[in-house]
Amino acid sequence: MNNLLKSIVIAAAVAGAAFAQGYSNPVREMEKPGRSAVFGQCSTNFDAGYSGFQADCLLRNFDQQLGDTVPDGKVLVIEDVSGICTKALADAWGGVSLTTGIHIRQIPPVLLSSFNGRGLWTVASPVRMYVKAGGKVSLGIALIDNGTQNTNCVIKFAGYFENVQ
Repeated sequence: MNNLLKSIVIAAAVAGAAFAQGYSNPVREMEKPGRSAVFGQCSTNFDAGYSGFQADCLLRNFDQQLGDTVPDGKVLVIEDVSGICTKALADAWGGVSLTTGIHIRQIPPVLLSSFNGRGLWTVASPVRMYVKAGGKVSLGIALIDNGTQNTNCVIKFAGYFENVQ
C-alpha cells in the first residue's frame, strides 16, 4: 500500500510539472514578420467554337489592387484555390489549371448542379505554389473539343507575400 501511495504521488508530481509547462502557442503564418496577406482573382470566358483560354490573375491585399505581377523583393506563396465554372454539360473538360510560370496545378472540376443543359462546377484545392518577383499567376481552362456554348470560370486564391532576403 505504501509503494502504491508513493507511485501515485510521484505520478501526480510528474503530471503537474508537465502541465505547468503549458501548451505551445503556435504562431499563425500571417503573424510572422515579413509576410503580408495576398488574394488573387482570375476570370476567363470563351465563346462557343473555341476549346480554351488563358488569363492573368489580379492580385490584391486587404486595401488595394496590386496588379498582375509579383512586386520586387517579394515571393508570392499561394496556399488555397477555389472557384466556380459554368459550361455546357455536353462539353467535356480538358482541364482547369493555375500556372505560375514554373508550377502548373490542375484543379479537377466537380459538378455542383445543372439546369437546361448547363453545369455549374466547383473547383477547390489546397496548394503550395511559389511565384518569384516579376512573375504572374494565370488561369487556364480547356475543353476536349470546341465548346458548343460559352464557358467561363472565376477562380480565387489566398496566400501571402514573403520578403526576399
